[in-house]
Amino acid sequence: MQILPVVEITVFSFSERAAPAANCSQEEFRDYERQCARDAGLDHLRPVSESRPGNWFYELAQLADPHSLEALAKHALDTTLEDGEEFPGVEDLEEAFSAFDGGLVVFVEGELFSVPGCCCDLGEIDPWREAVEQQTTEWVEPWTGHDYDAIRIRYNPSSSLIELEFSEWLKQDWGRGLSLSAEDALAQLVATRKEQEHLATRLAECMPSIVPHVSREPLARLFAGLRR
Repeated sequence: MQILPVVEITVFSFSERAAPAANCSQEEFRDYERQCARDAGLDHLRPVSESRPGNWFYELAQLADPHSLEALAKHALDTTLEDGEEFPGVEDLEEAFSAFDGGLVVFVEGELFSVPGCCCDLGEIDPWREAVEQQTTEWVEPWTGHDYDAIRIRYNPSSSLIELEFSEWLKQDWGRGLSLSAEDALAQLVATRKEQEHLATRLAECMPSIVPHVSREPLARLFAGLRR
Protein backbone atom coordinates (compact mmCIF):
# COMPACT_ATOMS: atom_id res chain seq x y z
CA MET A 1 0.00 0.00 0.00
CA GLN A 2 1.27 3.45 -0.92
CA ILE A 3 0.01 6.75 0.50
CA LEU A 4 0.72 9.94 -1.43
CA PRO A 5 -0.13 13.61 -0.79
CA VAL A 6 -1.86 15.31 -3.71
CA VAL A 7 -3.28 18.68 -4.70
CA GLU A 8 -6.68 18.61 -6.40
CA ILE A 9 -7.04 21.13 -9.21
CA THR A 10 -10.28 21.91 -11.06
CA VAL A 11 -8.51 22.75 -14.27
CA PHE A 12 -11.39 24.54 -16.04
CA SER A 13 -11.48 27.14 -13.26
CA PHE A 14 -8.05 28.32 -14.49
CA SER A 15 -9.31 28.97 -18.03
CA GLU A 16 -11.83 31.21 -19.75
CA ARG A 17 -12.27 28.61 -22.47
CA ALA A 18 -15.93 27.89 -23.27
CA ALA A 19 -17.13 24.53 -21.97
CA PRO A 20 -18.44 21.94 -24.44
CA ALA A 21 -22.13 21.17 -24.72
CA ALA A 22 -23.74 19.27 -21.85
CA ASN A 23 -24.34 16.25 -24.09
CA CYS A 24 -20.73 16.06 -25.29
CA SER A 25 -18.89 12.75 -25.25
CA GLN A 26 -16.54 11.81 -22.43
CA GLU A 27 -13.58 12.12 -24.80
CA GLU A 28 -14.69 15.63 -25.85
CA PHE A 29 -14.82 16.66 -22.21
CA ARG A 30 -11.42 15.10 -21.53
CA ASP A 31 -10.02 17.09 -24.45
CA TYR A 32 -11.56 20.25 -22.99
CA GLU A 33 -9.91 19.48 -19.66
CA ARG A 34 -6.55 18.96 -21.33
CA GLN A 35 -6.87 22.31 -23.11
CA CYS A 36 -7.73 24.02 -19.82
CA ALA A 37 -4.71 22.39 -18.18
CA ARG A 38 -2.60 23.78 -21.03
CA ASP A 39 -4.06 27.24 -20.42
CA ALA A 40 -3.06 26.94 -16.75
CA GLY A 41 0.45 25.80 -17.61
CA LEU A 42 -0.22 22.42 -16.01
CA ASP A 43 -0.29 20.27 -19.13
CA HIS A 44 3.30 19.08 -18.56
CA LEU A 45 2.24 17.44 -15.31
CA ARG A 46 0.84 13.94 -15.09
CA PRO A 47 -2.21 13.62 -12.82
CA VAL A 48 -2.42 10.56 -10.61
CA SER A 49 -6.11 10.28 -11.46
CA GLU A 50 -8.61 11.62 -13.94
CA SER A 51 -11.42 9.65 -12.30
CA ARG A 52 -13.67 12.67 -11.80
CA PRO A 53 -14.48 15.02 -14.68
CA GLY A 54 -13.00 18.45 -14.02
CA ASN A 55 -10.82 17.35 -11.13
CA TRP A 56 -7.24 16.14 -11.36
CA PHE A 57 -4.90 15.11 -8.59
CA TYR A 58 -1.22 16.00 -8.79
CA GLU A 59 1.50 14.67 -6.52
CA LEU A 60 3.04 17.45 -4.45
CA ALA A 61 6.48 16.34 -5.63
CA GLN A 62 5.51 17.23 -9.23
CA LEU A 63 4.64 20.82 -8.40
CA ALA A 64 8.10 22.27 -8.75
CA ASP A 65 8.23 24.76 -11.61
CA PRO A 66 7.70 28.43 -10.68
CA HIS A 67 5.01 29.07 -13.32
CA SER A 68 2.70 26.32 -12.02
CA LEU A 69 3.26 27.31 -8.40
CA GLU A 70 2.56 30.97 -9.05
CA ALA A 71 -0.57 30.02 -11.03
CA LEU A 72 -1.86 27.96 -8.09
CA ALA A 73 -1.15 30.73 -5.59
CA LYS A 74 -2.69 33.41 -7.82
CA HIS A 75 -5.82 31.31 -8.33
CA ALA A 76 -6.19 30.84 -4.57
CA LEU A 77 -5.85 34.60 -4.03
CA ASP A 78 -8.20 35.53 -6.88
CA THR A 79 -10.95 33.24 -5.60
CA THR A 80 -10.65 34.56 -2.04
CA LEU A 81 -9.98 38.30 -2.25
CA GLU A 82 -12.50 40.77 -3.63
CA ASP A 83 -11.31 43.32 -6.20
CA GLY A 84 -9.55 46.13 -4.40
CA GLU A 85 -9.65 44.32 -1.05
CA GLU A 86 -6.68 45.03 1.17
CA PHE A 87 -4.38 42.07 1.71
CA PRO A 88 -4.90 40.62 5.20
CA GLY A 89 -2.23 41.00 7.86
CA VAL A 90 -0.11 38.02 8.90
CA GLU A 91 -2.27 37.47 11.98
CA ASP A 92 -5.40 37.18 9.80
CA LEU A 93 -4.12 34.78 7.12
CA GLU A 94 -5.68 31.66 8.65
CA GLU A 95 -9.07 33.34 8.77
CA ALA A 96 -8.83 34.60 5.19
CA PHE A 97 -7.31 31.60 3.38
CA SER A 98 -7.36 27.82 3.52
CA ALA A 99 -5.07 25.03 2.40
CA PHE A 100 -5.05 23.85 -1.20
CA ASP A 101 -7.70 21.27 -2.04
CA GLY A 102 -6.44 17.70 -1.94
CA GLY A 103 -5.32 15.26 0.70
CA LEU A 104 -4.05 11.70 0.51
CA VAL A 105 -4.54 9.11 -2.20
CA VAL A 106 -4.09 5.40 -1.54
CA PHE A 107 -2.63 2.97 -4.06
CA VAL A 108 -2.76 -0.81 -3.67
CA GLU A 109 -0.41 -2.84 -5.85
CA GLY A 110 -0.02 0.15 -8.14
CA GLU A 111 -3.76 0.67 -8.64
CA LEU A 112 -5.59 3.73 -7.34
CA PHE A 113 -7.75 2.60 -4.42
CA SER A 114 -9.03 5.77 -2.73
CA VAL A 115 -9.04 9.52 -3.41
CA PRO A 116 -10.06 12.56 -1.34
CA GLY A 117 -13.58 13.88 -1.81
CA CYS A 118 -14.95 17.37 -2.24
CA CYS A 119 -13.98 19.90 0.48
CA CYS A 120 -10.93 17.97 1.66
CA ASP A 121 -7.63 19.84 1.71
CA LEU A 122 -3.97 19.39 2.59
CA GLY A 123 -4.66 20.50 6.15
CA GLU A 124 -6.59 17.27 6.75
CA ILE A 125 -3.48 15.10 6.51
CA ASP A 126 -2.47 15.76 10.13
CA PRO A 127 -5.14 13.48 11.73
CA TRP A 128 -3.81 10.51 9.72
CA ARG A 129 -0.29 11.20 10.95
CA GLU A 130 -1.38 11.78 14.54
CA ALA A 131 -3.38 8.53 14.67
CA VAL A 132 -0.33 6.59 13.52
CA GLU A 133 2.19 8.46 15.68
CA GLN A 134 0.07 8.02 18.81
CA GLN A 135 -0.85 4.42 17.93
CA THR A 136 -4.51 5.15 18.67
CA THR A 137 -6.37 1.90 19.32
CA GLU A 138 -9.84 3.44 18.89
CA TRP A 139 -11.05 4.09 15.38
CA VAL A 140 -10.19 7.59 14.14
CA GLU A 141 -12.09 9.00 11.15
CA PRO A 142 -10.06 11.75 9.47
CA TRP A 143 -12.04 14.11 7.27
CA THR A 144 -11.69 12.97 3.66
CA GLY A 145 -14.36 15.11 2.03
CA HIS A 146 -17.81 14.48 0.58
CA ASP A 147 -19.02 12.02 -2.03
CA TYR A 148 -16.22 9.46 -2.08
CA ASP A 149 -14.68 7.18 0.53
CA ALA A 150 -14.91 7.72 4.26
CA ILE A 151 -11.89 6.24 6.02
CA ARG A 152 -11.16 5.15 9.56
CA ILE A 153 -7.79 4.24 11.07
CA ARG A 154 -6.58 2.49 14.20
CA TYR A 155 -3.56 0.69 15.62
CA ASN A 156 -4.03 -2.99 16.44
CA PRO A 157 -1.62 -3.80 19.29
CA SER A 158 -2.05 -7.56 18.93
CA SER A 159 -0.69 -7.51 15.38
CA SER A 160 1.34 -4.26 15.52
CA LEU A 161 -0.45 -3.19 12.34
CA ILE A 162 -2.15 0.01 11.31
CA GLU A 163 -5.59 -0.93 10.02
CA LEU A 164 -7.68 1.11 7.59
CA GLU A 165 -11.30 0.54 6.67
CA PHE A 166 -13.24 2.26 3.93
CA SER A 167 -16.94 3.04 3.55
CA GLU A 168 -19.05 4.68 0.91
CA TRP A 169 -19.85 8.27 1.86
CA LEU A 170 -22.53 8.40 4.61
CA LYS A 171 -23.30 4.68 4.43
CA GLN A 172 -21.10 3.51 7.32
CA ASP A 173 -20.69 0.17 5.51
CA TRP A 174 -17.15 -0.33 6.75
CA GLY A 175 -15.22 -2.91 4.82
CA ARG A 176 -12.53 -3.09 2.16
CA GLY A 177 -9.94 -3.27 4.90
CA LEU A 178 -6.22 -2.68 4.42
CA SER A 179 -3.33 -2.94 6.82
CA LEU A 180 0.37 -2.16 6.96
CA SER A 181 3.04 -2.18 9.60
CA ALA A 182 3.07 0.74 12.01
CA GLU A 183 6.67 1.43 10.98
CA ASP A 184 5.78 1.60 7.28
CA ALA A 185 2.70 3.75 7.91
CA LEU A 186 4.68 6.22 10.01
CA ALA A 187 7.48 6.39 7.45
CA GLN A 188 5.02 7.15 4.65
CA LEU A 189 3.18 9.81 6.65
CA VAL A 190 6.43 11.45 7.79
CA ALA A 191 7.36 11.55 4.08
CA THR A 192 4.07 13.34 3.30
CA ARG A 193 4.98 15.98 5.88
CA LYS A 194 8.33 16.49 4.19
CA GLU A 195 6.58 16.88 0.82
CA GLN A 196 4.31 19.53 2.36
CA GLU A 197 7.36 21.33 3.77
CA HIS A 198 9.08 21.25 0.39
CA LEU A 199 5.95 22.53 -1.34
CA ALA A 200 5.74 25.42 1.15
CA THR A 201 9.38 26.34 0.53
CA ARG A 202 8.88 26.38 -3.25
CA LEU A 203 5.60 28.32 -2.97
CA ALA A 204 7.13 31.03 -0.78
CA GLU A 205 9.59 31.78 -3.59
CA CYS A 206 6.84 32.05 -6.22
CA MET A 207 4.15 34.16 -4.55
CA PRO A 208 2.45 36.82 -6.71
CA SER A 209 3.61 40.37 -6.09
CA ILE A 210 0.38 41.24 -4.25
CA VAL A 211 1.57 39.15 -1.28
CA PRO A 212 3.76 41.20 1.10
CA HIS A 213 7.17 39.67 1.76
CA VAL A 214 6.40 39.22 5.44
CA SER A 215 3.34 37.10 4.54
CA ARG A 216 4.89 34.87 1.89
CA GLU A 217 6.31 32.14 4.08
CA PRO A 218 3.32 31.83 6.47
CA LEU A 219 0.87 31.91 3.55
CA ALA A 220 2.86 29.27 1.68
CA ARG A 221 2.78 27.04 4.77
CA LEU A 222 -0.96 27.59 5.09
CA PHE A 223 -1.55 26.66 1.43
CA ALA A 224 0.58 23.53 1.95
CA GLY A 225 -1.62 22.46 4.89
CA LEU A 226 1.01 23.09 7.57
CA ARG A 227 -0.88 24.35 10.58
CA ARG A 228 1.94 23.77 13.04
